[in-house]
Amino acid sequence: LHAQQALRGLQWHKDGPGSSSSTGAPAQEQPRGLVQRLRRSEGVAPDTLERGLKLYAFCGLPPEEARRAAKGKGDAFQEVDGLLGRGVYCSLSAEVASGQERELLVVRFFPAGEDEDPGYCGIKVTAEPDPSGLWQEEGFAGCWQPLGLSTIRDPRGELCIRASAITKATLHNPDSWLGSTDRSVEVRKTSRRLAAGIPGTLQRWKFQAGLVRWTSVGFALTSMLLALELIWLGCYGSACGA
Repeated sequence: LHAQQALRGLQWHKDGPGSSSSTGAPAQEQPRGLVQRLRRSEGVAPDTLERGLKLYAFCGLPPEEARRAAKGKGDAFQEVDGLLGRGVYCSLSAEVASGQERELLVVRFFPAGEDEDPGYCGIKVTAEPDPSGLWQEEGFAGCWQPLGLSTIRDPRGELCIRASAITKATLHNPDSWLGSTDRSVEVRKTSRRLAAGIPGTLQRWKFQAGLVRWTSVGFALTSMLLALELIWLGCYGSACGA
């Protein structure tokens, strides 16, 4: 169903006015001016404008291409057209990114460049599809359509980024005894950073609340209350003994 909706949305855009595809060329603008302009934009994750910030996301590729990407083959990530324009489609959800007959990777990307200015910066946050890829013309490194904020999204993922922003890919194997193969924690941190750019206070709070691991919070509170009770009993016993 999501795939059909995605194809219909993309076809509607191609048949409608202004259907020319974006070239994805970097904005011809001085780095400082670009950052200042995008910082004033609505729907931009503020942290992603900072040079050197690295983020992580899940990306599903066919097995052979996934192994090439994990070995550092730069041509493994091909930009394709979709409901968020042209780019590499990823997700902050492992379930969404895996799909059928796809091997799961965790990609590392720098939305504002690692050391040098790449000519783009920041992640745009939107609740609606952007099949024309306007975010590229605006100078962003990627576009994120948070899960749950729209009924129509690209089935390959809700995060579309430039291929040139990806610097590393690791096969995702959370069951391995090697802790370095599980980057789930980094992906959750990326979710929290991007959520800061969700337009609308209520929508942002709702999404951020969904990121909280309430089971862990409940366990921590229970442990704290138990510790306080033991301390109180210890103090009460000392007082009675005196």
